[in-house]
Amino acid sequence: RAGYMDLVPFLKSKKFSDEERQAFIQNDQTTNWTFKMFKKCWTPCVVSLPCKILTGRVMLGLLGLCVPALAHIPLGLYQQNTTLRDGNLYNYFGDIKKYLEIGPQSYIILKTNDWNNPDIYDTFDKLIDFLNQKKGLIPSSFRVWYRSLLTLRDSPMVNPNMAAVCFKGQDQQKLTSDLNDLAAFYITLTLEHPCCSNFSICGGQFYQDIVFDKNNKIKTTRIIFFHQALRTQNDYIESMNTVQDLIDYFMHNMLDPNQLQLEFETEGREEDVPSLGAPQLEMYPYSLFYVFFEQYSYVKGITIQNYMLSLLFLFCFVSCLYSAFTSLILVLIVLLISSNLWSLLWLENLVFSGLSIEFNAVLVVNLIIAIGFSVEFCIHLIIRFKKAKGDKRSRVKIALNEIGSLVFQGIFITKLLGLSVLYFSKIPLFRLYYFQVYIT
Repeated sequence: RAGYMDLVPFLKSKKFSDEERQAFIQNDQTTNWTFKMFKKCWTPCVVSLPCKILTGRVMLGLLGLCVPALAHIPLGLYQQNTTLRDGNLYNYFGDIKKYLEIGPQSYIILKTNDWNNPDIYDTFDKLIDFLNQKKGLIPSSFRVWYRSLLTLRDSPMVNPNMAAVCFKGQDQQKLTSDLNDLAAFYITLTLEHPCCSNFSICGGQFYQDIVFDKNNKIKTTRIIFFHQALRTQNDYIESMNTVQDLIDYFMHNMLDPNQLQLEFETEGREEDVPSLGAPQLEMYPYSLFYVFFEQYSYVKGITIQNYMLSLLFLFCFVSCLYSAFTSLILVLIVLLISSNLWSLLWLENLVFSGLSIEFNAVLVVNLIIAIGFSVEFCIHLIIRFKKAKGDKRSRVKIALNEIGSLVFQGIFITKLLGLSVLYFSKIPLFRLYYFQVYIT
């Protein structure tokens, strides 16, 4: 309007009068094929009663499917989707899924305030027996250090020959009286030590499983175990949730209430906590893949939260520019479009075989971007409808003919051409989460 060019704003073009600008628009409309198509075909079809009924029923039907769609779109991001098709890494993930017979290594992290209390080791055995009975974990895969440690402690009374060999040159009475000191000595028994070669007391293999504090007291320890072979994203998520649920159940239903969680740090300082009857215990599971798959426990909640925040910001912004009623109409339309997108993605997974779209951070970003696209398609039509004169039907026709054709030509076609190249990508991630989602 000021007469400056878009790409070179420091250059000024000829300033047209309102009459010249209106004449240019009318001339463009008479020669523009999209305007003719909208005026002769699209607009009469859209404003007709049968089309309104059909469109309303389809969109309301998809709206009703959005809740089961949100629940049934699988969680995860299949590894092969992120790699180059037919590449070495792509084939590697395929071979793992096909041939792998053991799952990832995992740990149970344990803390207690009294490592000398024998009840704590009975609790550990009880935990291992409990987990060995559950599906999803490899039975007898638990690697523990304290059983051979207790055997070493009792050796002076049970096996004096073992004690003589293992404690040679050490203060036997001091070590056996405090399991913290004994554990520090225990992890020095490597494969070359006579205690290991003669009596199979080999604590050196557990030196990474026991952490000592500055006072040489046991701070934390871990028990190693293995999951069964995990081949799909759902296997990983279900296995992680199962172990976490089992640990929570064991902590709150199979332990004395006095043994529940113990805080080891107060105001950033480690403090010795006196034993209060039953030893207090804290435990939680950990595995490297838990770090990556933990997001799927809350990704859907984050998506809904971001949706609500986006719609709230949209309502406030448009209300400031126009009116609350106009803003409410726009928000409802955008919400309807977004919920329909969820339903369509779920239906595509059901109809088309092969790789399916999964619910992950990439999809969440695209769903939020879809709100922006929906606003871009709708806001221009609403503004033109408000500025047009006449009854509602004629104003709808004016908005569809003038702005609808421009949106179709300037936004829809350009985005379609830009996205079409992604169909030929050799990385499935771009085809699924960008081409397919945006085309939908």
